[in-house]
Amino acid sequence: MTITLKAQKREGTGKGVARKLRQAGRVPAVLYGRELETMHLSLDEREAENLFHSISTENTIVGLKVKGVGEPFQTLVREIQSHPFKSTLIHVDFLRIQAGVAVDVEVPLHLIGDPIGVKNSGGVLEQVLNELPVKCIPSKIPELIEVDVSGLDINDSLHVYDLEFEEGIAITIDEGRTICAVAIPKVVEEAVIEEDELLEGEIPDEEVLPSEDAATGVEALPEDSDGDGDQVRFIPMCVKVVVGLGNPGPEYDATRHNVGWWVVDRLAYDWGFDPFQREGRALVTEGDVGDSHVQLIKPTTYMNRSGLSLRRLIEVESFRITEDLLVIVDDAALEVGRVRFRPDGGPGGHKGLKSVSGVLQSDAYARLRIGVGLKPEGEDLADWVLAPMPDKDEDVVVDLLPTMTGAIEVWLDEGTEAAMNRFNQ
Repeated sequence: MTITLKAQKREGTGKGVARKLRQAGRVPAVLYGRELETMHLSLDEREAENLFHSISTENTIVGLKVKGVGEPFQTLVREIQSHPFKSTLIHVDFLRIQAGVAVDVEVPLHLIGDPIGVKNSGGVLEQVLNELPVKCIPSKIPELIEVDVSGLDINDSLHVYDLEFEEGIAITIDEGRTICAVAIPKVVEEAVIEEDELLEGEIPDEEVLPSEDAATGVEALPEDSDGDGDQVRFIPMCVKVVVGLGNPGPEYDATRHNVGWWVVDRLAYDWGFDPFQREGRALVTEGDVGDSHVQLIKPTTYMNRSGLSLRRLIEVESFRITEDLLVIVDDAALEVGRVRFRPDGGPGGHKGLKSVSGVLQSDAYARLRIGVGLKPEGEDLADWVLAPMPDKDEDVVVDLLPTMTGAIEVWLDEGTEAAMNRFNQ
């Protein structure tokens, strides 16, 4: 599948040039590849956003028509950087491809059919692998790969080696990787937790819980019949959990207090996870990162009740709070852009961490603090963290997000101490 996108050459690079382009409704981009000098380009923002929302960017060939240049360049989108909460494009990287030269792409895996273990035994179908990395020449790039799951019973699974491909398409990951499985669900009723005190400047949860869906834009799952967020859900038996703390609702998106959500949203994008879905009192998505299965959580209670969404974790016997949980928060005691991993510790005045520690009955879990700027003397802390960042400070944090993805991957692979040694500032 090939589509066309218009582009223009741009003069100059750097943050100042990029900011002016965005103000003019254009998106900075770069084109690189074999036998091609790197070209700095710009795209029409609306045209690019509409296109990227309508295609699978990982495996769709884009004919990039550069103004003043002859024939369109055949390209693949290699990276799209988006703003963490404004849903706007920041930068796009294109790789030029050539006929007959193999390229690496990721092809979406679509499950088809109803597993017999789900229909007859009440099992749960879990998709572990959402995209399959392959290498092939451009003319053989699959649009998608359909995987028939209708024959799966309880405890059955499908692996990459079960798939068949035409000649010329090479799998570039371990063929023993699991694609999906039908499991017996383990469910846990969410216990009633006493309310923590409110953070001054926030709204009591009783006023918003029935309408949290409107604040987050995500519908509750069907099992939550009364809409109070206390549904049961499947609990993965072996998983790393990364939690970004923040407040729900568009009025809080740009505030310092929501930096935890910014980081988790960036992780979901960088790791190619599915869109977040409502599960209880949180928005959740998950997938594989290297050798780890990772669950990303954004609590949809207000900050001071963030721990409610994590109550189910202490019911999972295999979950180790000290090793498997990372909580990401804003820190008004750190300069903008400074970061601190810590393996444990008190809340340090942060009501979100206080709620998490209270529910888990422990403060022995890793946390990543993101500096949002020192509170000016005499200013109320709640007013400071619930206020939007100035543009220059926001730019610093947004530019930091790709680095945070790498830092959290180090935490996943090597633990908190390694992440501290490499990234603490």
